[in-house]
Amino acid sequence: MTDYKTIKGKKIKFFTSDLSGAEAEGQIYYVNASPGAVDNAGSFKTAVATDAWSSGGALITARRYLAGAGTQSAAFGAGGISPEGGGNGNRENRTEHYDGTGWTNGGNLSTAVNDKIGAGTLTAGLAFGGSTSAPSTGNLSAVTEEYNGSSWSTGGNVGTSRINHSGAGTQTAGLMFAGYTGSNINATEEYDGSSWTAGGNIGTARRGLAGCGLQTAGLAFGG
Repeated sequence: MTDYKTIKGKKIKFFTSDLSGAEAEGQIYYVNASPGAVDNAGSFKTAVATDAWSSGGALITARRYLAGAGTQSAAFGAGGISPEGGGNGNRENRTEHYDGTGWTNGGNLSTAVNDKIGAGTLTAGLAFGGSTSAPSTGNLSAVTEEYNGSSWSTGGNVGTSRINHSGAGTQTAGLMFAGYTGSNINATEEYDGSSWTAGGNIGTARRGLAGCGLQTAGLAFGG
């Protein structure tokens, strides 16, 4: 007679109660009820990893090269280039808010711009750098804008205008690093809520990278 275990692998484990936490991850098992047990009694169980992406609400205005920050249930997206207008598209000053399910319109940036980088939160956000022309080094913007959840106001200009940069931190302790000014750069700047000052250079000059964390515990990767 064919040996089932040889073909199919290990036997299913029997337990008298559910497994939990890391102990259950990836397991397929059978809960064998103890006398008097009712919940989950006499049934097959499985615990599958929940670390996965799922679809959220779509932006009101589709676009690329926009700034964003916040959390999964309280985020903003601002600026960028929409497909409208043909050619290189249409630069945007629109801001949208995400509440965990869908997007709504917020306050407009003062200037339509692409390639700005965002940091902070929905009610205390930052957007800095970028360009007011089709993604290129033409018309680089030094403007920093601060968001309070409903409107943008002008903050201190960045020291070195750039595109394809990255950033992290908060509205009063922001971080900007690397990017492109016609060639890749490694310059870092720090924001204190009113002005930018030079920080330590990253190890490798690059553009198109990502960043996260805080001004005093930041991370730069890729590019």
